[in-house]
Amino acid sequence: LAIDDGSKDDTWEHIEAMASEAPDRIIPIRQPKNQGKREALRTGFLRARGEIVVTVDSDSKLERHAIRAIVAPLAADPEVAAVAGRVLVLNREENLLTRLLSARFFITFDLARAAQSRFGAVLCTPGALSAYRLSAVREVLEPWSSQTFFGSPCTIAEDRALTTWLLRRGYRSVYQRTAIVETIMPTDLRRMGRMLVRWERGNIREGIVMLPVLFTRWRPRDQWWPTMEIVIELVQYPMAWAGLALVAMRLVRDPASLGTVLAAVLL
Repeated sequence: LAIDDGSKDDTWEHIEAMASEAPDRIIPIRQPKNQGKREALRTGFLRARGEIVVTVDSDSKLERHAIRAIVAPLAADPEVAAVAGRVLVLNREENLLTRLLSARFFITFDLARAAQSRFGAVLCTPGALSAYRLSAVREVLEPWSSQTFFGSPCTIAEDRALTTWLLRRGYRSVYQRTAIVETIMPTDLRRMGRMLVRWERGNIREGIVMLPVLFTRWRPRDQWWPTMEIVIELVQYPMAWAGLALVAMRLVRDPASLGTVLAAVLL
């Protein structure tokens, strides 16, 4: 299913050309207007057939055996409803920023998701490459697609939100390191900053959404490690602000300590 979310460029022409070459394999879908990725995914989930759905972003490039690898956990364990692929930076050699992002991806996505997977609670199955059990997704499709937060429609972090809804239902989410996808990352500070802020806003929102669930019997096993991680993830933000406030107070009292503070930050 190749879904064009109301693009104003020539995306639809390329989709139609590919669909005409392989009409038995590609189903082109064009949204009547741009409604956001969450609505485009909802359309795909409703049109999909079979038990497993794999989602891929339009700016991502799959390695040869990525699909075979990412569906394996779903075939092996009926409790697994979502699988996260391993995301690498496609343009990592472009400049210093993309190299730094590549290192961050290794720490944040590779190591962290491997640890989360040990307890069947990967908190975010990425848009670049993920696989889902369609029957489980359809259980949460309507509340996920119409989700609001403090009265406002949720338009960002649809991948983290979908994983949250599946975890709330007691399903497991895991990481498949051999399912590799490369994706294009921003190459300048402004766009990178917007991307990272958007991700963190989604993380905070979904952590808050999970809080009332954490104190219930929200999953049959491996409950406490994911609970601790979500709580720690939320606590880090006020701790960071408190730390910055203490640093600012020290600099006000002793401006000469600026060199010490900068050396500590650099270290």
